[in-house]
Amino acid sequence: MEYIVYEDTPKYSHWLKILSLLFLAVLAAGTIYRVLIIGVKSIEDVADILMLPAFFTLLAILFWATSLHRKYVVFADRLKIVMGGPFSTTIPFNRIEEAREATGEDLRSSRYYSSANAVLIMWTKDTNLRILENTTIIYPSNREEFLKHLDKALGEWKSKNKSRR
Repeated sequence: MEYIVYEDTPKYSHWLKILSLLFLAVLAAGTIYRVLIIGVKSIEDVADILMLPAFFTLLAILFWATSLHRKYVVFADRLKIVMGGPFSTTIPFNRIEEAREATGEDLRSSRYYSSANAVLIMWTKDTNLRILENTTIIYPSNREEFLKHLDKALGEWKSKNKSRR
């Protein structure tokens, strides 16, 4: 039986929200400039005007669906990172090498997230050709509580599976 041990939502910094709003403002300003200042002289101009917002809207939807985590769910046997739309990543406990507080070097590529709650998860992914080592940084709203529940579930899973061998 599958049951949820702990569920958390990510905490993002204000900079990510500000940059997202800035992106939308620049897109709207560019479209308004094209319509009001340059003007529309033919039907091709209308197509050009509509193409830019449509393209950037599609990019924004893809970014929302694949990059921003919506929820972190710790099950009895795995960690699931739920993203926007139908996308999610499931990390089985037998693949997790380490879960700890992310600091310094770990956070160099994630400038727009709140580093105060960052958790680094090191895990392996088995493919047909080789075993890949992955590192995932997540941002739960309460790092200590998340790590406590993840460590507890991971420990229970290890002791349960050790006794089965």
